[in-house]
Amino acid sequence: MYHLALAFRDESGRYSLHAAATLLTVFAHTTAALCVHILHDEELPPRGRGALETVARRSGREIRFHPLPPLPSELRENMPAAFGPGAFYRYWLPELPELAGVERLLYLDCDICALMDVTDFWQAADDATAGGREPALWGVRDAAMSLHPAYARRMGLRPADCLNSGVLLLHLPRLRRLLPSWMQAMRQALLSLPAASRYPDQDALNVLCRRLPHALLPERFNYQMHVAARWEREPDALAGRLLHYCGRKPWCVPAYRAAQPFLEQYAKLAAWLSEEGADR
Repeated sequence: MYHLALAFRDESGRYSLHAAATLLTVFAHTTAALCVHILHDEELPPRGRGALETVARRSGREIRFHPLPPLPSELRENMPAAFGPGAFYRYWLPELPELAGVERLLYLDCDICALMDVTDFWQAADDATAGGREPALWGVRDAAMSLHPAYARRMGLRPADCLNSGVLLLHLPRLRRLLPSWMQAMRQALLSLPAASRYPDQDALNVLCRRLPHALLPERFNYQMHVAARWEREPDALAGRLLHYCGRKPWCVPAYRAAQPFLEQYAKLAAWLSEEGADR
């Protein structure tokens, strides 16, 4: 059994549909047994939960929902307009009692399109750390930071060392041993930043990674679409990658070519939800 997690805040029910589309792309390319964990707060509406349950049931996958406690006040307040408290929900993962028996878990943002078998992450993690120290997490270098080196340095970070926080393979037992509370460690890291952060969850993570053992995975495991005009690439040319639509989301109008594999899932989801409604 492989474990996968998504974490988000959804007041309207729309973001749950984006999460469902992400899961459909994962399920389409992965045949192994998967257990999906949804981290959410009290704002998850029944409609959104129902859509996710429908996707899991009709895909033959297990899904579990994990209601979360409130964030520390410093993480809830003074967020940039583009972010909300949901950006930090992933950092509760090591503290969830229900995950006590899980070793490695893959976290994905909800603007991800998997055109690969996600179990490749587990093999790639072994390859990345063969003969070396034991990481607490694996991630992909943030390609955008090379385009904004002055910002990274202003935050006290080295552009070449920054991880993107949207795709992370976590070794939960090691994280627990190293950090009694990852969320509190993130709070302290955010407060230590020398300037106001544009990307609070990611900047704080990279501050923490100075002392948290981690390893890098190849770029195909977090292929950021806003780099080098990848928006306009044909879907066939993107096979074998995990697409991450940073910035320009696939559901935004007007549509673009590279968003097609993600958008196709909405039609499938709409048909399933319509059938479920007819059944009731």
